[in-house]
Amino acid sequence: MYYLTGDAYPGDGTPTGDGNTYITSIDINKGTVAQGPVLTKAGSTLHHREPEGLAIYRTDAGEARLFIGFATGVEGDRRSSIFYKNALV
Repeated sequence: MYYLTGDAYPGDGTPTGDGNTYITSIDINKGTVAQGPVLTKAGSTLHHREPEGLAIYRTDAGEARLFIGFATGVEGDRRSSIFYKNALV
């Protein structure tokens, strides 16, 4: 199981540093943290960048991808931005 934590950039949402979005993998059979929390810099240059969700996808070729979704953009004109990692934590 993967767990996503973090907040949008403070203030006006202008990117500051690498943000604080972390991914943790949990072994649900043991109930223990398998790895993490690991800082992800996916989308770190986006305005606002509020972590919203995760999904695991397997391509037709069998490659596993971990998708990370963010709410981005200025207030009143929010967008969704989706990134993926194919080296799962």
